[in-house]
Parts: sequence; C-alpha cells; structure tokens
Amino acid sequence: MKASDWISVKDRLPRVNTGVLVCCRVEEEQWIEFATLTRNDFKELRWYDACGYDLTTVTHWQKFVFPKKIKKLLSRLL
Repeated sequence: MKASDWISVKDRLPRVNTGVLVCCRVEEEQWIEFATLTRNDFKELRWYDACGYDLTTVTHWQKFVFPKKIKKLLSRLL
C-alpha cells in the first residue's frame, strides 16, 4: 500500500456498492476501515463500514485487492 494508491474523495469516488479500503480522519486522529459507498433511502451517497455504521469522515479510498491465493480460493467457492 503506497501513498500514491489512495484516491481523494474530492477527486473521485468508487462505484456504488463496491467494498473498498477507506481512510478516515478526525482532527489529528487517522484510521483505515473497510467500507462501502451506497445510496440511502433519500438517494444520498453515504459511506458505511462493515458493521453498517455511517462514516462521515472519509478522506481517501483505494480498491481492496485480495492476495492471489485467496483470489483462487474465492473463485472456486463462488
């Protein structure tokens, strides 16, 4: 994971309903989560983490890429 892999939410957003890694920030605190950008009942775009909590502090995102061995295993299961 390189700094250049992160995309600012000001520049571009991921496809709706696609899980991605997000970077959240509140003042000096910063953390990474797995999240999905979805449309709520009012057709607004909102970020939700893996537990379904609304994330309002997402600053950057990047695609989530599984390691090759896990990709092969997932493709057999699906």
